[in-house]
Amino acid sequence: MRVTTERLILVVSWLLCLGVLAFGIPAGKRREAMIVFFFSQIITWTLSLVFVQLGMISNPVREFEKATRANFTFNFLLYPTVSMMFSMYYPSKSSKLKQFLYQLAIIGVVSLSMQYVEVYTELMEFNHFNWFIGGLVLLFGVNASRKYAQWYFNHLPDKGGSK
Repeated sequence: MRVTTERLILVVSWLLCLGVLAFGIPAGKRREAMIVFFFSQIITWTLSLVFVQLGMISNPVREFEKATRANFTFNFLLYPTVSMMFSMYYPSKSSKLKQFLYQLAIIGVVSLSMQYVEVYTELMEFNHFNWFIGGLVLLFGVNASRKYAQWYFNHLPDKGGSK
């Protein structure tokens, strides 16, 4: 197999994400991290399949060409890892301004990265999509995953929840 920029990006994504999953989660937050990660997978995988089916995004270079037209690495591993780290280090006890700037920074970096990948590689093509829509979708996804984890852990019997 010939090593291309696209394949290199996919391999580096896997190595970085696996490193973060293995060493980047604080010991006391592993359960929360996994809940956020798995919930985020539901969101990203579902939305990516919808966007691909609607022709909003295409993925000329992808891992499982015969199984799906969506990018497996980005939607199954990379975005959920970003969502998990977003949630683990979210400044919930800080001011609204700091929370806003945190969200703006994370969403901005990921959106610009998506734009770079779209322009300079064949991993994704925006047909009826753009970095702004991607940023809004990401903003929804990371916050929905974070809020779900908050709700989930606040309703556990050993945490003083209502159940």
